[in-house]
Amino acid sequence: TMETPPEERLPIKTYVSEFSDELLREAILRELDRQGQVYFLHNRVHNIDYMANYIRRLVPEAEVGVAHGQMHEGELEQAMLDFAERKMDVLVCTTIIESGLDIQNVNTLIVNRADAFGLAQLYQLRGRVGRSARRAYSYLMIPKTRSLTEAAEKRLKAMLAATELGAGFGIAMKDLEIRGAGNILGAEQSGHIHAIGFELYAKLLSTAVEDLKASREGSAGAETSTPPTASDGTGPDSQAWEPTIDIGIPASLPEDYIVDLSTRLGIYQRMVQVRKIDDVDEMADELRDRFGPLPWQSENLLYVTRLKIHARSAGLDAITRQGGKIVLVARYDVGGARRALQKRLGSFVEVGNTQIRILLDEIEGEWETVLLDTTAKLSEFVDEMSNAVPVE
Repeated sequence: TMETPPEERLPIKTYVSEFSDELLREAILRELDRQGQVYFLHNRVHNIDYMANYIRRLVPEAEVGVAHGQMHEGELEQAMLDFAERKMDVLVCTTIIESGLDIQNVNTLIVNRADAFGLAQLYQLRGRVGRSARRAYSYLMIPKTRSLTEAAEKRLKAMLAATELGAGFGIAMKDLEIRGAGNILGAEQSGHIHAIGFELYAKLLSTAVEDLKASREGSAGAETSTPPTASDGTGPDSQAWEPTIDIGIPASLPEDYIVDLSTRLGIYQRMVQVRKIDDVDEMADELRDRFGPLPWQSENLLYVTRLKIHARSAGLDAITRQGGKIVLVARYDVGGARRALQKRLGSFVEVGNTQIRILLDEIEGEWETVLLDTTAKLSEFVDEMSNAVPVE
């Protein structure tokens, strides 16, 4: 880590205070007395001009300018040039100053509503002053009438504590502590990962790994129009895609069934990688032997895994339930085999060019069983058609 500051650089004095006219005027005048300049950060464009006029009335001795990201390009450029050339004493601005500015004469920063900023952002903003051998000052203003949230209080205390030079790494660690590191696979996931789920995450990861392997081996190329050549889903095209299964049934390994997280995730990973129906049956026997009778959610998970294996070997892109029918979307045109496939699957199935629809109102028995049986027949049909094509 880089911890050595530039020569003659001094730590920035940081203060946290309620918004005060007296303190605001005193801080600005102190900087003007030593021929310096001031950033006043007010991160609300809709009333930034009001705040600039407020400071003009409070400190009439100071020349006050405004800069924010919604200004016209030329106007903003001129404002920054005037400030850099010391034609202004105070620049009322938004976080547009956050990075890239190095004006050594600016050595006082006043942040209005500092409680609304993140810790890393406050640290970055504070770094806009104190860029010379002069002592710099940072005032973090909070509103009088509002109580701080626990997280905001921790952020401000961290800023007060990080007074030494090169405190960036410590600030980053404190920010991680306050916000939490998140858990990419657990219930406390950060960002939008929770909307993906482990199975899709593992699938995306597996696809990315396969793509990298293919690119390294020089085998990556355009998809062909030839159907898969193995009914167990282990043909050369079986790794190129994963069918989407969306039939509206909960499928998971409940936490109270497999308590240990690493064990549960390991079994999920194995289910994503399984390619044969026999392997699914063996996994079901293993789960019963290790953890007891399967809960209904886990039975559904095994069912979806079997369905996916048949869908993969049958060359299906997706299986979705849409109202009173289940739609199977094929990756390849059925072509001249449409009539033969219709005869194989039955009268409750409508075979189109790229879609096969199972009419739920016309089937007898459980639709889950019928769907699994239909995809198995479709897989067998694709396998037979592939084997019937002579190899030149």
